[in-house]
Amino acid sequence: MVEDTELLSTTKDANGQDAEEKEVKTLMQVPPNDNIREPGSDVHKGDLVLHRGEVLISLGGEVGTLTFVGQIEVKVHRKPVIAILSTRNELLDLQSPNPLPSDGWGGIWDTNRPSLQAALEGMGYNVVDLGIVADDINAHVKAIKQGLESADLLLTTGRTSMGASDLLKPVVECQFGGTTHFGWVSMKPRQQLCIYKICM
Repeated sequence: MVEDTELLSTTKDANGQDAEEKEVKTLMQVPPNDNIREPGSDVHKGDLVLHRGEVLISLGGEVGTLTFVGQIEVKVHRKPVIAILSTRNELLDLQSPNPLPSDGWGGIWDTNRPSLQAALEGMGYNVVDLGIVADDINAHVKAIKQGLESADLLLTTGRTSMGASDLLKPVVECQFGGTTHFGWVSMKPRQQLCIYKICM
Protein backbone atom coordinates (compact mmCIF):
# COMPACT_ATOMS: atom_id res chain seq x y z
CA MET A 1 0.00 0.00 0.00
CA VAL A 2 1.17 3.57 -0.66
CA GLU A 3 0.99 4.46 3.03
CA ASP A 4 3.57 1.74 3.73
CA THR A 5 6.18 3.35 1.45
CA GLU A 6 8.53 6.32 1.50
CA LEU A 7 9.54 8.21 -1.65
CA LEU A 8 13.32 8.53 -1.89
CA SER A 9 13.86 10.03 -5.34
CA THR A 10 12.07 10.88 -8.59
CA THR A 11 12.92 11.34 -12.23
CA LYS A 12 12.87 14.86 -13.63
CA ASP A 13 11.11 16.21 -16.70
CA ALA A 14 12.53 18.68 -19.25
CA ASN A 15 11.75 21.57 -16.88
CA GLY A 16 13.47 19.98 -13.93
CA GLN A 17 10.20 19.14 -12.20
CA ASP A 18 9.47 15.85 -10.47
CA ALA A 19 8.00 13.39 -12.97
CA GLU A 20 7.80 9.80 -11.74
CA GLU A 21 8.98 7.81 -8.75
CA LYS A 22 12.53 6.50 -9.18
CA GLU A 23 13.28 5.00 -5.79
CA VAL A 24 10.75 3.92 -3.20
CA LYS A 25 11.51 2.53 0.24
CA THR A 26 9.07 0.02 1.69
CA LEU A 27 8.37 0.45 5.39
CA MET A 28 7.26 -3.16 5.83
CA GLN A 29 8.70 -6.49 4.75
CA VAL A 30 7.54 -7.56 1.26
CA PRO A 31 7.98 -11.20 0.20
CA PRO A 32 9.78 -11.74 -3.12
CA ASN A 33 7.40 -11.51 -6.13
CA ASP A 34 4.52 -10.44 -3.91
CA ASN A 35 1.69 -8.71 -5.88
CA ILE A 36 3.41 -9.47 -9.18
CA ARG A 37 1.22 -11.12 -11.80
CA GLU A 38 3.10 -13.07 -14.43
CA PRO A 39 1.92 -12.74 -18.05
CA GLY A 40 -0.76 -15.33 -18.81
CA SER A 41 -1.21 -16.34 -15.17
CA ASP A 42 -4.87 -15.30 -15.00
CA VAL A 43 -6.07 -17.23 -18.07
CA HIS A 44 -4.40 -20.29 -19.49
CA LYS A 45 -4.70 -21.86 -22.91
CA GLY A 46 -7.87 -23.89 -23.10
CA ASP A 47 -9.60 -22.09 -20.21
CA LEU A 48 -13.30 -21.22 -20.63
CA VAL A 49 -13.80 -17.47 -20.18
CA LEU A 50 -17.49 -17.17 -21.16
CA HIS A 51 -20.23 -19.79 -20.94
CA ARG A 52 -22.74 -20.51 -23.69
CA GLY A 53 -25.84 -18.39 -23.17
CA GLU A 54 -24.15 -15.50 -21.39
CA VAL A 55 -25.54 -12.12 -22.43
CA LEU A 56 -23.22 -9.51 -23.92
CA ILE A 57 -24.42 -6.28 -22.34
CA SER A 58 -23.49 -2.64 -22.76
CA LEU A 59 -21.55 -2.51 -19.48
CA GLY A 60 -18.74 -4.08 -21.49
CA GLY A 61 -17.45 -6.79 -19.16
CA GLU A 62 -18.04 -9.63 -21.59
CA VAL A 63 -16.66 -7.69 -24.54
CA GLY A 64 -13.61 -6.79 -22.48
CA THR A 65 -13.08 -10.45 -21.61
CA LEU A 66 -13.23 -11.50 -25.25
CA THR A 67 -10.83 -8.72 -26.19
CA PHE A 68 -8.50 -9.72 -23.37
CA VAL A 69 -8.08 -13.22 -24.81
CA GLY A 70 -7.78 -11.91 -28.37
CA GLN A 71 -11.12 -13.26 -29.60
CA ILE A 72 -12.21 -11.24 -32.63
CA GLU A 73 -15.51 -13.00 -33.37
CA VAL A 74 -18.01 -15.13 -31.45
CA LYS A 75 -21.32 -16.72 -32.46
CA VAL A 76 -24.27 -14.92 -30.90
CA HIS A 77 -28.06 -14.81 -31.02
CA ARG A 78 -29.38 -11.33 -31.74
CA LYS A 79 -31.87 -9.79 -29.37
CA PRO A 80 -35.39 -10.73 -30.56
CA VAL A 81 -37.76 -8.23 -32.13
CA ILE A 82 -41.07 -8.16 -30.27
CA ALA A 83 -44.45 -7.34 -31.81
CA ILE A 84 -47.25 -6.31 -29.47
CA LEU A 85 -51.00 -5.96 -29.96
CA SER A 86 -54.14 -5.45 -27.90
CA THR A 87 -57.50 -7.11 -28.43
CA ARG A 88 -60.99 -5.91 -27.36
CA ASN A 89 -63.41 -3.69 -29.21
CA GLU A 90 -63.95 -1.41 -26.23
CA LEU A 91 -60.30 -0.33 -26.05
CA LEU A 92 -59.25 3.15 -27.11
CA ASP A 93 -55.82 4.11 -28.42
CA LEU A 94 -54.65 7.30 -26.71
CA GLN A 95 -52.92 8.45 -29.92
CA SER A 96 -55.99 7.81 -32.09
CA PRO A 97 -59.13 7.53 -29.92
CA ASN A 98 -61.49 6.14 -32.55
CA PRO A 99 -63.66 3.44 -30.96
CA LEU A 100 -64.13 0.12 -32.73
CA PRO A 101 -67.64 -1.26 -33.25
CA SER A 102 -68.76 -2.70 -29.91
CA ASP A 103 -71.81 -4.01 -28.11
CA GLY A 104 -72.92 -0.58 -26.96
CA TRP A 105 -70.25 0.34 -24.46
CA GLY A 106 -66.59 1.16 -24.62
CA GLY A 107 -64.11 3.89 -23.96
CA ILE A 108 -61.44 2.02 -21.96
CA TRP A 109 -57.97 3.43 -22.55
CA ASP A 110 -55.53 0.79 -23.73
CA THR A 111 -52.93 1.10 -20.98
CA ASN A 112 -51.32 -2.36 -21.19
CA ARG A 113 -49.84 -2.04 -24.67
CA PRO A 114 -48.05 1.31 -24.18
CA SER A 115 -46.87 0.22 -20.73
CA LEU A 116 -45.42 -3.04 -22.06
CA GLN A 117 -43.89 -1.26 -25.04
CA ALA A 118 -42.16 1.29 -22.79
CA ALA A 119 -40.83 -1.48 -20.53
CA LEU A 120 -39.50 -3.52 -23.45
CA GLU A 121 -37.89 -0.54 -25.18
CA GLY A 122 -36.34 0.43 -21.86
CA MET A 123 -34.64 -2.97 -21.83
CA GLY A 124 -33.28 -2.35 -25.32
CA TYR A 125 -35.72 -4.37 -27.41
CA ASN A 126 -37.05 -3.28 -30.79
CA VAL A 127 -40.84 -3.27 -30.58
CA VAL A 128 -43.35 -3.41 -33.44
CA ASP A 129 -46.64 -1.84 -32.35
CA LEU A 130 -49.58 -3.56 -34.07
CA GLY A 131 -52.21 -1.47 -32.34
CA ILE A 132 -55.66 -2.61 -31.23
CA VAL A 133 -57.21 -5.59 -33.02
CA ALA A 134 -60.98 -5.89 -33.35
CA ASP A 135 -62.91 -8.86 -31.97
CA ASP A 136 -63.06 -10.44 -35.39
CA ILE A 137 -61.43 -13.60 -36.70
CA ASN A 138 -60.14 -12.02 -39.92
CA ALA A 139 -58.68 -9.08 -38.00
CA HIS A 140 -56.92 -11.48 -35.64
CA VAL A 141 -55.49 -13.52 -38.50
CA LYS A 142 -54.22 -10.42 -40.28
CA ALA A 143 -52.60 -8.95 -37.16
CA ILE A 144 -50.98 -12.20 -36.06
CA LYS A 145 -49.64 -12.80 -39.56
CA GLN A 146 -48.17 -9.29 -39.62
CA GLY A 147 -46.63 -9.85 -36.22
CA LEU A 148 -45.05 -13.15 -37.19
CA GLU A 149 -43.62 -11.63 -40.37
CA SER A 150 -42.11 -8.62 -38.62
CA ALA A 151 -40.98 -10.01 -35.26
CA ASP A 152 -39.61 -13.03 -33.45
CA LEU A 153 -42.04 -12.86 -30.55
CA LEU A 154 -45.69 -11.77 -30.51
CA LEU A 155 -47.02 -10.39 -27.24
CA THR A 156 -50.76 -9.90 -26.90
CA THR A 157 -52.81 -8.22 -24.20
CA GLY A 158 -56.55 -7.84 -23.77
CA ARG A 159 -59.29 -10.38 -24.12
CA THR A 160 -58.32 -13.79 -22.79
CA SER A 161 -61.18 -15.85 -21.43
CA MET A 162 -62.66 -19.32 -21.55
CA GLY A 163 -65.70 -18.28 -23.58
CA ALA A 164 -66.60 -17.85 -27.22
CA SER A 165 -65.42 -14.24 -27.15
CA ASP A 166 -61.81 -15.34 -26.82
CA LEU A 167 -60.71 -15.52 -30.45
CA LEU A 168 -56.97 -15.65 -29.91
CA LYS A 169 -56.66 -19.30 -28.86
CA PRO A 170 -58.77 -20.80 -31.70
CA VAL A 171 -57.14 -18.52 -34.28
CA VAL A 172 -53.64 -19.48 -33.16
CA GLU A 173 -54.45 -23.19 -33.07
CA CYS A 174 -56.72 -23.50 -36.12
CA GLN A 175 -55.44 -20.81 -38.49
CA PHE A 176 -51.72 -21.05 -37.71
CA GLY A 177 -51.34 -24.60 -36.37
CA GLY A 178 -50.03 -23.27 -33.08
CA THR A 179 -49.52 -25.20 -29.86
CA THR A 180 -50.80 -24.04 -26.49
CA HIS A 181 -48.16 -24.73 -23.83
CA PHE A 182 -50.28 -23.53 -20.92
CA GLY A 183 -53.21 -21.21 -20.34
CA TRP A 184 -53.47 -20.72 -16.58
CA VAL A 185 -51.26 -19.36 -13.83
CA SER A 186 -52.00 -19.39 -10.11
CA MET A 187 -52.52 -15.69 -9.48
CA LYS A 188 -55.33 -13.24 -8.72
CA PRO A 189 -57.35 -11.43 -9.94
CA ARG A 190 -56.60 -12.81 -13.42
CA GLN A 191 -55.56 -16.37 -14.04
CA GLN A 192 -55.32 -16.47 -17.84
CA LEU A 193 -51.80 -16.26 -19.18
CA CYS A 194 -51.39 -18.19 -22.40
CA ILE A 195 -48.13 -19.24 -24.03
CA TYR A 196 -48.39 -20.36 -27.67
CA LYS A 197 -45.80 -21.64 -30.12
CA ILE A 198 -46.21 -21.17 -33.87
CA CYS A 199 -43.68 -22.81 -36.18
CA MET A 200 -43.05 -20.79 -39.34
